Amino acid sequence: MISKKNDMLQYPAKKLKLFEPRCSDGAKEAGVGFMKRPCLFVVMDDLKVIPMTTTSSIEYLQKLEEENVELDDLVEIRKRLEALNLLRASLTSDKAAFTRSLFYLLKKWKCQRCIPFYGVYVCKKKRNTKKKVMKEKESER
Repeated sequence: MISKKNDMLQYPAKKLKLFEPRCSDGAKEAGVGFMKRPCLFVVMDDLKVIPMTTTSSIEYLQKLEEENVELDDLVEIRKRLEALNLLRASLTSDKAAFTRSLFYLLKKWKCQRCIPFYGVYVCKKKRNTKKKVMKEKESER
């Protein structure tokens, strides 16, 4: 029970623990929090998702502890579906997302169950294209 009055608490003798809503286990950790503005994110080969900021990229380069670091831009995701498939791959596997064994997860899946109303959207799209074709045929007559 949440109350500001001590007499309303069920167990007032116990110490109350403050819960941090930004962290799943409630712990107050450094580097855990909400994004204050729109931000781009990078998915690493080890499937860690980090924000693409100057400080996070410098920290990542320091963790590598190598003098000659060659960075390559492997994938540029422009579609929402590709981003969802990459997220699905990162959540279902503990291996690198860009290896050949997981490349099939980045392709379009046959059944898009995670996208609500995906089937309805596709049906409407097909229906609209059929209507356009019918109108074009009628206008030609």
